[in-house]
Amino acid sequence: MAGDRHVWGTFDAATGRLFLSEKRRIEDQELLNFAAITTIEHRGHVIVVPAAELPEQALVAGAYRYKVARMPAK
Repeated sequence: MAGDRHVWGTFDAATGRLFLSEKRRIEDQELLNFAAITTIEHRGHVIVVPAAELPEQALVAGAYRYKVARMPAK
């Protein structure tokens, strides 16, 4: 996870929708921090590195411990 970048927006847990903001608004949260906290709460591990150490244009990279089920199309 890029420790030197910020992504502002909101996450609606009821719908699973993520809303990104170009500029920080009062109702926004820092979404990389939210992802890190959520990962740790679910017994995952987070490693913070400079964005330059991640794949091109990525702010987050991950490895899954278990097979990921496909989400049904809406």
